[in-house]
Amino acid sequence: TVMTDGGTSPGLSVSLGRTEIEPNNDSASATALLPNFSGPTVLGRTGLIDPIGDADFFLVEVQPEPGLLAGVFSGTTCPSGRVPFTFRLTLLDQDGTSVLATLEGVVDFSGPVMEIPDPLSPGTYFFKVEAIDGTGGPDRCYDVLFGK
Repeated sequence: TVMTDGGTSPGLSVSLGRTEIEPNNDSASATALLPNFSGPTVLGRTGLIDPIGDADFFLVEVQPEPGLLAGVFSGTTCPSGRVPFTFRLTLLDQDGTSVLATLEGVVDFSGPVMEIPDPLSPGTYFFKVEAIDGTGGPDRCYDVLFGK
């Protein structure tokens, strides 16, 4: 369990900024996850569900190893504040469309985490983050994290 700025989450700590690059509304325009300040084995980005109906796509280069996790947490560097919202995190295969796993929860500091299915082949995979409660706006800020 790693400490975040507002609680704990098993296996991942919250990233510190490095915002998404818009547009990233599909796998073709996905924003790459970057090394996170918590260590070299965790990648992350800060995102924003704005406007209502927005979906954010991120890409990550995967080397197969057991125990990989992903999660969506309350954003730590949100310029307009942060309001909890219900999210869906979807792991997409290398084709950018085939669903490998999904996770739903409420964005907060100790949100649920997705255990990445083993084994993934080496290559580029995608994460999609969306609000499933019909909300959006400048305060719907989050951090998406991937790693160990």
